[in-house]
Amino acid sequence: QLAEHISVSVTYLGGVSDSMTLNFSRPATGPYVQAYKFLRLGKSGYRRKVQRQLDVTKTFRNQMREMTVHGKPLFQICDADENPCLPVFAARINPELNVSYDDFSIQHAIGEFHWYVGAYYLSFEDFSKGGKLGPLCSDESVKSSMFRVVFKSNLTHSLAHDLINRMKEVMAHLHKEQVLRTVRATLMEVYGEVRKAHSNDHKAC
Repeated sequence: QLAEHISVSVTYLGGVSDSMTLNFSRPATGPYVQAYKFLRLGKSGYRRKVQRQLDVTKTFRNQMREMTVHGKPLFQICDADENPCLPVFAARINPELNVSYDDFSIQHAIGEFHWYVGAYYLSFEDFSKGGKLGPLCSDESVKSSMFRVVFKSNLTHSLAHDLINRMKEVMAHLHKEQVLRTVRATLMEVYGEVRKAHSNDHKAC
C-alpha cells in the first residue's frame, strides 16, 4: 500500500485525479514528441507554429481584457500578458467585483458548449501539517481560484472567436443570474417587512 503522501488527489481537467507518481515525475513521451516536431518542421517551422499559438492566445486575451462590469475589468489577468512564454491564458474573476459566481462557474457553464476552461483553487495540501490546505500565495485565501485556457496548435483564430463569443454569452448569463437573485432577495425582504407591519396593525386593532 502506497504512503498517503505519495498518492495525492488533485483537481485536473474538470475533475479529481489520483496522482501516484514520485514527485510528480512525468513520462518521456514529451521530449520524443518535441524531437519529432523539430525534425519534421525544422527550427523555423516550429517557431512559426508556436508564434501562431501565441497570436491566437493574444487575440483571446485582448478580448477578455475588454470585458467589464460596472466600469471595472471583469478579469484579473494572471499570466505573463505582454511577455508570454507559453500559449496559455490565465486569469480570475476580478476580486474587486465581489460577485456571487466564481471561476468554477465559468468552467461548468462553458462546458455546456463543449469547451474546456480549467478552474483551479490556489491552495495545496500541506502534509507537514497533516494534509491541511494551505494557500499558494501568502496574500490569498485557500478558497481563491483562477482559470486557464491552453491554446494548442489546432485551436485556430476561427475557433478562438467561437470561444470568445461563448465566454461573453456565459458571463452575461452569470451576471444576469446574480442580478435576478439580488432582486429576488430584496423583494422577499420587503415582503417580509410588509407582512410584519400588517401583522402589527392587526394586533393594534
